[in-house]
Amino acid sequence: MSIRFHPRNEILLAYATGTLEEAASVLIATHLALCPQCRTAVGCMEAVGGALLDALPAAALDDRNLTQMMTRLDEPASVPAPAKAADDLSSTRSPGTSAMLPQPLRGYVAGDNAAHLPWHRLMNLDYIDLKTRGRGRARLLRVSPGGTIPYHGHSGEEFVLVLAGGYSDGTGAYHRGDVASADPSLRHAPVAEPGEACICMTVNYGVLLPTRILAPLARLFRGRVH
Repeated sequence: MSIRFHPRNEILLAYATGTLEEAASVLIATHLALCPQCRTAVGCMEAVGGALLDALPAAALDDRNLTQMMTRLDEPASVPAPAKAADDLSSTRSPGTSAMLPQPLRGYVAGDNAAHLPWHRLMNLDYIDLKTRGRGRARLLRVSPGGTIPYHGHSGEEFVLVLAGGYSDGTGAYHRGDVASADPSLRHAPVAEPGEACICMTVNYGVLLPTRILAPLARLFRGRVH
């Protein structure tokens, strides 16, 4: 497996510092489970950040600060910690639609076999909403071999991680482990490659901007349809 398309450095840095939203964190962590190059880069970023923190002088805490800190430690976390890449990378083998999904994505779909997940059908694609907190909407999408997602644009940023099969558009051809990004300047009609269903994880920070005849598909990107 040769990964050609990677997340931007600023996205990896946000992940390494824990400032990335949950939806995008899950996508990046799943990519890291498949990509040694980005795992190394994130490890270096975390090491540099740790060294900088160690170099800072210790700040004194008064009684009120200490009480507030202890109270917060007893509270449940309001937002889950950013997901980290799995230690077991056996799922990096070439998949089919029944292949193992990498961690940490596995924990969000209650299963590791893509063929047996609870897919919903909408027009010419299948989807699963992933429950995450924050503005980003995370989903799995599955498009049949040779299938096309009709021509559309985006009102905000989108990240796509390919998990099985592949697809192409005007920006390139994407396969297992590749991460594509889109912004409002992009208009495209992704086409799944023949031979195997294309399964992707997507994170959207906006809505799909389709043509008029694609109103049902637009609902998928504006909110949950179930």
